[in-house]
Amino acid sequence: MKRYIALHTIVKYGSFSAAAEKLGYTQSAISQMITNLENEFGFRLLNRSKQGVSLTPEGRDIYPYIVQTLNSARSLNERAQEIHDMESGIVRLAAIESVTINWLPLLIDSFHALHPKVEFEIYEHNYAGLTDAITKDEVDFIIIAPEAAGGLTLRHIKTQQMLAVLPKDHPLTAYEAVPLYEFAQEPSIFLEDAPFHEPVEVLKNLELHSSTPFTVHDSDYAIMAMVERGMGVSILSELMLYGSPFDLALRPTDPPIYRSLAIAFKNDRVLPI
Repeated sequence: MKRYIALHTIVKYGSFSAAAEKLGYTQSAISQMITNLENEFGFRLLNRSKQGVSLTPEGRDIYPYIVQTLNSARSLNERAQEIHDMESGIVRLAAIESVTINWLPLLIDSFHALHPKVEFEIYEHNYAGLTDAITKDEVDFIIIAPEAAGGLTLRHIKTQQMLAVLPKDHPLTAYEAVPLYEFAQEPSIFLEDAPFHEPVEVLKNLELHSSTPFTVHDSDYAIMAMVERGMGVSILSELMLYGSPFDLALRPTDPPIYRSLAIAFKNDRVLPI
């Protein structure tokens, strides 16, 4: 590419010396570049005389292609720089429902204000679906509880509290913080069995076993609707409960339950810049 640039500069400024000065090379170095280029092509490109430098007929024939190559290289470098500066590109991510509904829109909106040409592909899964999506390279990264991320690389981003979700008139609303040993005596409504579910894990660790007459597949909103109708109690993330349209009583638990969230990915070297 340097030899093409040298030829283009010679033609533009009309002499080897002017091209050498413009490009910061010695005149002999510029002359050697052109000689090597002519040897590569097998014909002369420039006429050299006391009157200056001009293209040979063969040089005039091939010169537009050299200019086109230089322009394409410049466009390529500019495009690469745009991508590097996050002026464009696609970000593919997946997260659980509470994140995609109540947190991700705010994050993307803020990011998009700074980088309006970046596109997003967003997928919603439970924990099992999240790890499956990243394993199959369907997304660049996922937002997940660290305990459910397997061997992925993690960057912690948020810790949120989980709350007991009760019907408005339920006896447990008398507590400022619902004791888990009393919660466990009530019929509970949880999401489907998953590789990791924080409330279930905490109850297991405390050796508390609640009856679970209803198991819901991938819908916290369905759980809230069922609790509102008095069909049971549940524990959901504070993030999921933000702005809930259901008439529910919410209480911390005793002991408290927290959910950590992390960005998880396989290799940061292949993440979008």
